[in-house]
Amino acid sequence: WKSGLRGRPTCGRFSTPPPAPERSAPGLERSTPWGFSVTVRQPSDAVGGLVVQLGGDRRLIPIAAVIEVLRETRIIRVPGGVPAVRGMVNHRGRILTVADGQRALGLAGDLANTTEVVVVQWENRRFGLAVDSVVELLSEARTGLAEIDLERVAAAIFA
Repeated sequence: WKSGLRGRPTCGRFSTPPPAPERSAPGLERSTPWGFSVTVRQPSDAVGGLVVQLGGDRRLIPIAAVIEVLRETRIIRVPGGVPAVRGMVNHRGRILTVADGQRALGLAGDLANTTEVVVVQWENRRFGLAVDSVVELLSEARTGLAEIDLERVAAAIFA
């Protein structure tokens, strides 16, 4: 071992500190001192989401609120509950309230007997949202899709 910069021991090819990575425009490749490149993407203003079918319409749930999608899950009904509550579901050892999206948002249409639940986190509350189906996951915002008002859903089931 020999003494390198600032008294730090160094050996072999790492006797000098690696050069700082090159600065480039957001979303472009940057080379590293070790000889490979990394694509770095900067966050944009456009936020993607999960597109779901609810009450005959396609609607968007912001991706920041989505925890998980439960497919073919068993929803246990709760007698005497508010109409917006579809039931309860066991999610990783935690009992979650499942909201009926159509009733909570006041949408017209036949209530489908769905088994798909989107687990969401809104403020400090985690709950499930029963939907007809999950259509797709978007990485960017798309016009023409109504966003599901999670605040209104939470108010309807936790009132």
